[in-house]
Amino acid sequence: MRFLLLILLCGSVSQSIRAQTHEKFQNAEVIYDLVSDNHGDQLRTLITRPKVSKARVPAIFFVGWLSCDSVEYPMGETDGFGTIFWRLIEQSGYATLRVDKPGVGESKGDCSSTDFLTELSGYQAAFDSISKYDFIDPERIFIVGLSNGGGTSVLVPRQHPVRGYIAASSWGRTWYEHMLDLERRRLMEACRSGDRCSGDRWMRYRFAGPPSGNNAPRPASEAPPRLCSLSARACASWSAI
Repeated sequence: MRFLLLILLCGSVSQSIRAQTHEKFQNAEVIYDLVSDNHGDQLRTLITRPKVSKARVPAIFFVGWLSCDSVEYPMGETDGFGTIFWRLIEQSGYATLRVDKPGVGESKGDCSSTDFLTELSGYQAAFDSISKYDFIDPERIFIVGLSNGGGTSVLVPRQHPVRGYIAASSWGRTWYEHMLDLERRRLMEACRSGDRCSGDRWMRYRFAGPPSGNNAPRPASEAPPRLCSLSARACASWSAI
């Protein structure tokens, strides 16, 4: 009997702790729901609805970042993205919809092994589910892409109408150009501590290799043949580095 009471008590405490980890807003109620991605994993969706509105309201659909972190912020504005979520939910008067990736939060699956198309299918399923909420105006839906989501958010709605897109702390170039810029910055920072190289010179050495033959430096506008054989586009853009 004591053992049974202990189990019931532990379960009650566990449920209490679990409830405390969810978000609670002053001006919006939170609806927890589920959708399935193309692997059949059930993903947790979080929908917020303004408390004061009686008519249909516009909505913001969030497309998240690259990392395997939850979009739920029960502790409030703990970072920049949390600030975006909380202030829009509390102050905008809009409904919002978020979805956790596979294996994140209460979503099933494994985030670390999820490929891009599977992740995208989860966002698309979540966007499709908007039609089930009668308090959302389907003609006034905005998509906010956060970090990596800002570059991929246009793939989410498919046939559904969208009023507009916003990219926050994101990128607007190809992934190759994005990574090239990060590498350039890293190399320039590494060179600032010494006098043996400038950022551009070291970058060219890194991609083109050391000078050959009479050790004459390669002309600044001449792309390395090895790079040109791999990518005509990269070859053409070499002079802009």
